[in-house]
Amino acid sequence: MPKKIASKDAWVKLGFRKFCVGGVDALRVEAMGRTLGVSKASFYHFFKTRDVFINDIINHWRDLRTEEYIVLSQAKSDTSLEINTLILTIFSAEIEDDFLIHLRRLGQANGAVRDLLIEVEKQRIDYACSSIERLGYSHEVAQEKATIIYNYYLGWRERQKTTLGPTRTPAEELTLLVEHLGLCPQ
Repeated sequence: MPKKIASKDAWVKLGFRKFCVGGVDALRVEAMGRTLGVSKASFYHFFKTRDVFINDIINHWRDLRTEEYIVLSQAKSDTSLEINTLILTIFSAEIEDDFLIHLRRLGQANGAVRDLLIEVEKQRIDYACSSIERLGYSHEVAQEKATIIYNYYLGWRERQKTTLGPTRTPAEELTLLVEHLGLCPQ
C-alpha cells in the first residue's frame, strides 16, 4: 500500500500558518505531518532540509503579501485613495500578524534571510515612496514618509501583542498617519 504524501503546497501553507504563530520553533516536521495526516517522509519528498522549507515559506509570504499590497492599491484611480488603501492593507494584514516579526528575528541569525528581508522591505518602501511622490512630494520627502509609515507599522504590530488597554483600529491608524504625515494632494 503506497504511503500518503501531502502536496508541497499543503506543507508550505501549513508551515506559513505555523510560522505566523510561533516562528521557526513552531515548524516541527512530525507535528505538521500529523496535522496533514502523513509521515515525515512526505516532508523530505519535497524539502531536502528544513532551511529549504523555511525558504519556500518565506517566498510564499513574499508572493502572497507584497504583491497583494501593490495590486490592491493600484486598483484605485485616485493617488490619495491608493495610499490610504495601501496603508490600510498593511495595518489590516491579520494573516501575517507575527510573520514579519518572526522573520526579522530569524534574519538576525541568518544572513540569507536578512538579505531577503532587506529586499522585500526596500520593495515595499520604494512602492509607497513612488505613490507619495505622485502627491507632489520630492523623492527625498516621499522616501522619509514611506520609511516612517513602514517603521510605524512594525512598532504598532509589536505593540498590538502587549497592549492591555484600548487600541486604535487599523482605520484609526490610517487616519492618524495620513493627518500627521500630510498625505493629501498638494
